[in-house]
Order: sequence, then C-alpha cells, then structure tokens
Amino acid sequence: MVEVSRVFAMVVCAVAMVHGVRAQEAWVGAGGGYGVAKEDAVLLDEVQRRAVLFFTEHTDAVTGLTRDRAPNNGGGSRAPSSV
Repeated sequence: MVEVSRVFAMVVCAVAMVHGVRAQEAWVGAGGGYGVAKEDAVLLDEVQRRAVLFFTEHTDAVTGLTRDRAPNNGGGSRAPSSV
C-alpha cells in the first residue's frame, strides 16, 4: 500500500507538470502572455524535478507525512512533519 501511494504521488506530480507546460503553450500560442526562454525552461524543469525528488525522498513510508525541511548535506534528519 505504501509503495502504491508513493507511485501515485509521483504520477500526480508528473501530470501536474505536463499540464502546466501545455497550458503555457496554449496561452502563448493564442497570442496571450509571454514565452519562456530556453534557459529559463531548463531552470524550471530542474526546480520541478528537485521538488518532486524532495517529496519522494522525505515522505515517511508508514505515515505518509513529509518533513518540513531536510538537511542540505543529504544526511538523516529528525525534523518534524506538519499536518
């Protein structure tokens, strides 16, 4: 059950990212808004990838709670999770 919920969370995040890109393309294609430079798109992709990675790495397998923060050295943490 825990593995299923983790996979579900990753799928939801991926769908949300794809939907955001398609919505932006439709908006720009319709003559509204602005386009994103290629360098900015690469940065946004990296930020989105790291955000999803944070949740997949720091969500407790038993409780499903995600830590409020994680150490920057990649080590373990006893930081609390908020509800």
